[in-house]
Amino acid sequence: MRYFQLGAFMLLFAGCYGGSQLPNSVHVAGIVTLDGAPLEGATIAFAPEDAVGRSATSMTDEAGRFSMGTLAINDGVVCANYNVTIAKTEVDPSNQVTDPQAYYERTGRPAPGPKMTYIVPKKYNSVATSDLNVMIDEPRDDLRFELSSN
Repeated sequence: MRYFQLGAFMLLFAGCYGGSQLPNSVHVAGIVTLDGAPLEGATIAFAPEDAVGRSATSMTDEAGRFSMGTLAINDGVVCANYNVTIAKTEVDPSNQVTDPQAYYERTGRPAPGPKMTYIVPKKYNSVATSDLNVMIDEPRDDLRFELSSN
């Protein structure tokens, strides 16, 4: 009987919560370009400027398109002002240590991590240095972030 009550309570809670619906959220999507070309595989993040918003993230597809999510993929963004960061890095496999234990035994030091190459300039990777921001007060499908490698 106790398990039945617990199960009923959990169903009631899930029903009241509304599944993946995020209160006061709107659909937000757009495109990211780097030097005029669509940027595939970049992570885009919205960091709220104040306590009103909630962080949201997405990843760009092959056309540079993204659709933001807060609690789940593509579930939208709470209306607020946001600082935006965009990042994309690649690992350079040419200097990757294949046997960290052998490296340690040979040198007495831990193996170095793989070298990261920043595809998107570092300035866009941090809220402190990114000059990107957006105000979300209605659904948006037209956001455009045009980045430059210079």
